Amino acid sequence: MGPDLVAARGGRSNSPADSPITQSLYSGVVNRYVCNAFVLLLAAYPAVARAADDSYLTSLPTGARWLEHLNNDLLPFWTMPSALGNPLG
Repeated sequence: MGPDLVAARGGRSNSPADSPITQSLYSGVVNRYVCNAFVLLLAAYPAVARAADDSYLTSLPTGARWLEHLNNDLLPFWTMPSALGNPLG
């Protein structure tokens, strides 16, 4: 059906391809293909992913150093009354 004929009918088409049933079937097929492609990509990811380089882990501070930083550097700032703001909140 040409665009002129569709416009003459008020923008509606009586084509079977434009029926709600056909559109829902089409969208169901498209959704299925998209989902299948997504699953295949997820399944193939470990096969193509490189092994993580974890050499940086040795240069990180220890857990004790992180706790020291939290207690001595961060908490004193955030527990001051001015950290609550004016007005409070």
